[in-house]
Amino acid sequence: MIYRMLSVLVLSAVLTIWSMLPALGDVSMDSPFAAAVTTALNIPSSICSPKILHAAQIDPYALVEWQCGEGGGELLLQLKDGTWQPVNGDGGSYESRDLIALGIPEGAAVQLVQQLQAQWSQEK
Repeated sequence: MIYRMLSVLVLSAVLTIWSMLPALGDVSMDSPFAAAVTTALNIPSSICSPKILHAAQIDPYALVEWQCGEGGGELLLQLKDGTWQPVNGDGGSYESRDLIALGIPEGAAVQLVQQLQAQWSQEK
């Protein structure tokens, strides 16, 4: 809990500083999650444009890692009525137990986290 609150404070500070610099590139529009990430973060494009770094999907859920300037985190999405909607994501990263606490079935929660971690390990 304290880690998430600290993450939000750090992200706010970074975004404030970042607002004095030119904006970054656009959201990765080839991702089906781009609109949900942009909506959930609600960060003016004059500050920065979020980028999707990695994504894991176990329908109807997705776990998306995003970056905006020097800040970033993970965002939990759910497919509702054909559109990806933000469920939760206040900065930081999720463990499967966090997703389970949000109501995600255990099997899906474990798979989402494993898929995302596998993408991290492929970059090393």
